[in-house]
Amino acid sequence: MDSQNKTTYLLAGESGGSKTVLCLLGTGGELLNRIETGGVAAIKAGMLPVKQYLSEGIGKIREATGIKTDQIIHCYFSLGGPNQQEVETALKECLPATRITVGREADGDMIMTCLPYFNCAAAVLAGTGTAAVGESNGKRRFAGGWGYELDDAGGGGKIGRDALNAFLRALDRREKPTSLSAAFSHLTDNINLETFSGRMELKRKIHLLSRKQIAALTPKVYACFLSGDAVAAEIITKAAGDIAALAAAVTPDGESRILCLGGIFKLGQEFRDMCSKALKKLCPGSELVFRDNFDLAKGACLMVLKMSGSQVNIGELGHDKI
Repeated sequence: MDSQNKTTYLLAGESGGSKTVLCLLGTGGELLNRIETGGVAAIKAGMLPVKQYLSEGIGKIREATGIKTDQIIHCYFSLGGPNQQEVETALKECLPATRITVGREADGDMIMTCLPYFNCAAAVLAGTGTAAVGESNGKRRFAGGWGYELDDAGGGGKIGRDALNAFLRALDRREKPTSLSAAFSHLTDNINLETFSGRMELKRKIHLLSRKQIAALTPKVYACFLSGDAVAAEIITKAAGDIAALAAAVTPDGESRILCLGGIFKLGQEFRDMCSKALKKLCPGSELVFRDNFDLAKGACLMVLKMSGSQVNIGELGHDKI
């Protein structure tokens, strides 16, 4: 790509606690490049190497496309955590000539922009953490999004933490054995758990785990569930119920379509079916909608196109109007 001309571009970003997705767009709406880097959403500033991750991601885009940073005229970034100022400052340092807008994923602005394309009235966002938003008669409703220590219900953070708790209870013989224990073998290698010092060493290692590392246990928990592990089944069933409760909490009239977005829904069809079944018990007239060809990053693309006054190219973004 010729970086010597006056061609301008748009940048869309979306980040949770585990990963950041950056998308480079032409001003006509065409998707030119998409990359992933480390997640920058955090409960407070200073917890993650925000500037490093964003700089690395923007560098990857520049290397792949040959553009200069001053050719990016507008950036919209959807953030899954409250550290907006930290992320905005880092983006301004990386893109000094760019108009920067950092929005909160759970505030509903981006989601409500996307929902009409899918004939939905609400959405559940479920990745490392979870949140839900809906709107009816001009009033916006929110549920979840209270953070790692208090919530993450239905998300990877809670699933991983529940698995960790089950592993420790089984280790203590307080609960039945579970195949989930194999997921923590890397923490118990070369440790004598029959001794107090060994137990304290395991505790030390556990407390070093990041939220991202704990959430990354989710696919292993799901695999144990599929293989018939009863403890894993309890965890996954609870997660599906939590997703349904989030959806029900923001459903305007109990007979709505709710769009499901986020990595948790990529676990598998059986999990999606469990979520749908749980919702039917709470709101018989409502329906969960899953779209494999649309994600939060593409929602951020819609936002930057809208905010810049550019044409929204539905086909290039990979979602279809219902």
